[in-house]
Amino acid sequence: MKPVDFVLPKLSKCREISIGHGGECRWQFSCPGPNHKHGDRNPSAVMSETTEGVLLFFCAAGCDFYRIMEGLGLKPSDAFPSGSTNRVQALEGFRINYKEALQTTYHEAMILVCAASDAVNGNLTPADADRITLAAGRILRAYKQSGLKA
Repeated sequence: MKPVDFVLPKLSKCREISIGHGGECRWQFSCPGPNHKHGDRNPSAVMSETTEGVLLFFCAAGCDFYRIMEGLGLKPSDAFPSGSTNRVQALEGFRINYKEALQTTYHEAMILVCAASDAVNGNLTPADADRITLAAGRILRAYKQSGLKA
């Protein structure tokens, strides 16, 4: 059984979102990791399958691979094909999709712009405030993960 066939049924609110630049499949899902105080109501995690069958995970709230796997009730080795002897070598072909990351950051920034307009007009709801916090957090995490210095 391929890792994706074993892991997919364990993902909550899962949907296929794209075929990545390098031919890998991607799914968006609700992250089971610890960085979601009230659960991941708006799916913020992505799982990718490389052409080698390795599963890669990203959580916009910053949950790392090990916490995601633990939250799913899985072992880290479950993300790799059986018989995969050099797991680091299996990951070498994976590249960050900077265009997708920039599009996500742009989307979150536009949410902040709309919310600022609502705030000026006195139309900001508590749900809007929660979404502002989420958007700002996603932008901050993306910046931190880029390795850039302020």
